Amino acid sequence: MSQNYYFDPHTNFLGINMKKDTFCLPFASSYQLFPNGLNPDLVGYGSLNLYNLLKSAGVPVNLYYDYDALHGFETACKGCPFLANYGTTYNNDDSMEKYFAERAINFFQHVILDSTGFTTTKFTDCENYQGDLSHWRQ
Repeated sequence: MSQNYYFDPHTNFLGINMKKDTFCLPFASSYQLFPNGLNPDLVGYGSLNLYNLLKSAGVPVNLYYDYDALHGFETACKGCPFLANYGTTYNNDDSMEKYFAERAINFFQHVILDSTGFTTTKFTDCENYQGDLSHWRQ
């Protein structure tokens, strides 16, 4: 699933061309957005499409998805329950950060050692129990 983004079709804002830029581009080249407003200026693919792309290319990848997550582990409001726990029993930011640090260590150890021990690579609202993390929890 992808999301198309269309920027303002007006080309000038306070005398600045908002549809074309040369800043930080090599060889005096420029970048120009579609001028007609009919074609998307940007296409967002999201984490699932990136996961599928890497997986189909044979690149080691894990996807963790929680339907309650916002842009981090924060709650929706002050005093609201902590819901973005990715299937774990953790109920705060610090515990979740430690969980993902442990999962990242375990994942990269398997990649470096060229291990094929991971059978599941997508975790939607469920905890990843693959690999021994006991030596990290001391």
